[in-house]
Amino acid sequence: MPKDNERGGASKALYITFFFTGLGYLFPFNVLVSDIDFLKESYPSLNLEFIISIAYNIPCVFVLLLLVKFGDRLSFSGRIYTAFGVDLAVLAALAGLRFISISPPLLLWSTVAASIVTGCAAAVVDGTLFGLASKFPSSCVQAVMAAIPLSGTVTGLQKIIIKLVIVSINGGEGEVSEATVETETQLNSRIYFIVSCAMVIVSIVAYSLLRRQREAKAVLNRCNVKAPIQYSVNRRENQALLNDENDPADSKDSRTSESETPHGSLVPGRESFSTASAAHVRAKRRRWAVFKKIWVHGFTVFLSYMIALAVYPGLVSSMKPNDPSFEGWYPIILLTLVQVSDMAGRYLPLLKIPRKVISFNWISAIVRVAFIPLMILCVKPRIFGEVVAIVLVIVSSMSLGFVSTLSMGAAPSLVDEAEEEIAGTLMSFCLNAGLVVGSLIGLGIEAYLIGHV
Repeated sequence: MPKDNERGGASKALYITFFFTGLGYLFPFNVLVSDIDFLKESYPSLNLEFIISIAYNIPCVFVLLLLVKFGDRLSFSGRIYTAFGVDLAVLAALAGLRFISISPPLLLWSTVAASIVTGCAAAVVDGTLFGLASKFPSSCVQAVMAAIPLSGTVTGLQKIIIKLVIVSINGGEGEVSEATVETETQLNSRIYFIVSCAMVIVSIVAYSLLRRQREAKAVLNRCNVKAPIQYSVNRRENQALLNDENDPADSKDSRTSESETPHGSLVPGRESFSTASAAHVRAKRRRWAVFKKIWVHGFTVFLSYMIALAVYPGLVSSMKPNDPSFEGWYPIILLTLVQVSDMAGRYLPLLKIPRKVISFNWISAIVRVAFIPLMILCVKPRIFGEVVAIVLVIVSSMSLGFVSTLSMGAAPSLVDEAEEEIAGTLMSFCLNAGLVVGSLIGLGIEAYLIGHV
């Protein structure tokens, strides 16, 4: 892939359209997680954050694996429009349910089902969008990364604003009635889904504008032209490939001219099986070759998000203020700080980062493991006070944004132009795999904290 200085930086229009395209696809997850207050009234003993996170992230990982293998069979636009359409339909249905009275079990299972479906849709957008952005200057990957935490920031700020309004209506009293709390929860829930639907529509419009950009048109047209796949008509050569006797780069079938196999057609009869098998082996080798080039950055992103989900939201929301009367506000402010700091960190890679710093970015990811025990000590046993807790939340979140965005943007520069989409999708897979493992670690940490209360 050409380096950014060889192909020029992304235009402002291209950057903005990538940003707003990436804005909407994580809104469903943030809304579902933020809306658990609506369910906690009926299911106070359930770990709803963990249930929704697992229901969302596990299908996401499997869909990304399918994208790595079969994604290039569908166009970028087909994948993105379909996934956003699914998101919009699910969110609209859930928004409607919030305006009618339904039984708690139906509400719970509809939320879990929505988590699974939107997780699959998010995986399609995630892998496709990073695959597409990887074909442009690294600032386009940064634009997508910067948009991701904005959804969490919006939902956090919304909670703060609505709480301020409720307190104001209550005459500034710290304590509010159960009816007022229920009103606040219902209002938050309804606004969450309405805003989320609006943001998904914004992303659809943004992608439509992205497709019209001159640079994007050229890339999309190039990707939509499928070059004929050329294989040797000689069964012995194809079998040699299957037996690992020839290197794919040097094998004769890679040099076979179109005149020898017009339009890449397979030889009928007994030749077809060995030729198709050779194609399968070649595709597997190509994906493995790409992964070997970017695995360090993949590991960096995996570890970064594993640590993030190990402490957020469970451990962060368990932190308590020194003043008990501030307990209603403290977790909301901390969780909003996580999103704001994360978003700020994702803009740092726009600075000129030396190439040596980027190549050793994995060390930063390993150092970040220290945040887990440090933040546990802000809860049980509580050695650090609220000031240290706030500093740790800000630094850990900002470092997550910086480290992950740096590696997500750097990985595509290590592969050839034809491999950029695979590289982007593989990096997205590493990111989401880190989320799943981090969620499981977070559950273990929560069990430890409950056992030491």
